[in-house]
Amino acid sequence: MAEPGVVNPNRVFVGNLAPETSEDALRAWASGIGAVESVEVVASRAGRTRGHGYVSFADAATAARAVESFNGSKIGDREVQVEAARPPRVREERAPREATGAPTNRLFVGNLPFETDEAGLAGLFAGVAGVTGTEINRRANGDSKGWGYVTFGSTEQAQAAIAAVGPLELEGRALRIESEAGPRKRTRGRGGGAGGGKGDEAEAAAAE
Repeated sequence: MAEPGVVNPNRVFVGNLAPETSEDALRAWASGIGAVESVEVVASRAGRTRGHGYVSFADAATAARAVESFNGSKIGDREVQVEAARPPRVREERAPREATGAPTNRLFVGNLPFETDEAGLAGLFAGVAGVTGTEINRRANGDSKGWGYVTFGSTEQAQAAIAAVGPLELEGRALRIESEAGPRKRTRGRGGGAGGGKGDEAEAAAAE
């Protein structure tokens, strides 16, 4: 996977692919210009191709020849667009959401490398007491979204784990570890409405 913000001169973008184009077909087509290191057909969460992909060649010179010679050529019945790949976007880490309730026995772990699986996540907490399970949040096609959860036997163990592991990095990424808060309880007034309804006004009047 290309590093965010960095141009890989060996990599080219291939657009206008037919929905049925497989990675094997893309590799066979690209091999006509030179040695291929890897190919990727980009798919949606539902597993459908998005009509484009990437080819990484053995060197930058081969990639440049592919852009010059293959742009406008056909894969199947489609004329494809071939150009130098742009650098991947840098993923912006969202600010932590304000907790909406009491902490639970789960910790949120964000900014994980996309190849991290449940075993890798568990390994980050090796030696920490109380771990009962891990979960990587995934897209429909099985790819990681870059975050997950670690479950503990109790809320107290989860809170203690935050201090025990301290700041963590994995493959150069600073991980975000925080408590998962439970749902906030909504208070209801005597009239059956949410907090701030007529029931609350009646209680306030009675207290005066």
